Amino acid sequence: ELLSNGVADGVFFPAESVKSFKLSKLIKHATSVPGGLYNTSFFLVANSKKFDGLSKDEQDAVMRASGENFARIAGKAWDAADQAGWGLMKEAGVSITAASDGLVDEISAKTGPIEAAWVDAVKERGVDGAQVMKDLRAEIAAQ
Repeated sequence: ELLSNGVADGVFFPAESVKSFKLSKLIKHATSVPGGLYNTSFFLVANSKKFDGLSKDEQDAVMRASGENFARIAGKAWDAADQAGWGLMKEAGVSITAASDGLVDEISAKTGPIEAAWVDAVKERGVDGAQVMKDLRAEIAAQ
């Protein structure tokens, strides 16, 4: 509604949202940022009493679908939804531009202090945040 009435002239959404929110007819331009701008954590939460009430086989089934396995399943679904969004934008004639090196540098300058604050915050918990970020980026690059 905000886009269609001209109140907003842009959105900060992942590609999948263009399809989910039916925006392909309302936007003319999209910018793709190499490596993306953010990442989402997926998690599965269970009430401990309910979980404890499950049979051992049921608990094992939940555990097999949890942790890294669950994250991979959710991540693949998100990637597929993003690809569908990019495809819809192309079909609709949306001009898609890769972020320039300059824009990527500007984004890094703005997000760098946020990441540095997180690295400092987890240090108090005995976590090497800088190494975690390095490992995460290596894992993402390997996909």
